[in-house]
Amino acid sequence: MEPFIVDASGVPAHGERLALKMVAGGKTFTVRPNVVERRDGQTLRWVGRFGVPGLFDADHFHELQPTAAGTHYVQREEFTGLLVPFLGKTLAATEVAFQEMNRALKRRVERALGQVHS
Repeated sequence: MEPFIVDASGVPAHGERLALKMVAGGKTFTVRPNVVERRDGQTLRWVGRFGVPGLFDADHFHELQPTAAGTHYVQREEFTGLLVPFLGKTLAATEVAFQEMNRALKRRVERALGQVHS
């Protein structure tokens, strides 16, 4: 499977807007979420909206958590809004795409560190 987010541009700072080019189901699309939180070395959070607030909002979190063995990466997304009940298949496919992206990121980091884990 190809990476889900294939290109990202913009400044990852509070109040800034990103451009994220994504590929899913053979289709390419760009979303332009707003950065709502950034703590260096800890958290990056953005919110994307479809139309007006409350119609379909995606609140996306990236967190780095220190552990005794290194760093644990946590990614999660919360979907809210009137359209959520009608997007079950799309949201399930999005979850699978992000899981695959996380696995690819893990492989890439381990290769860079010269480690091999399953």
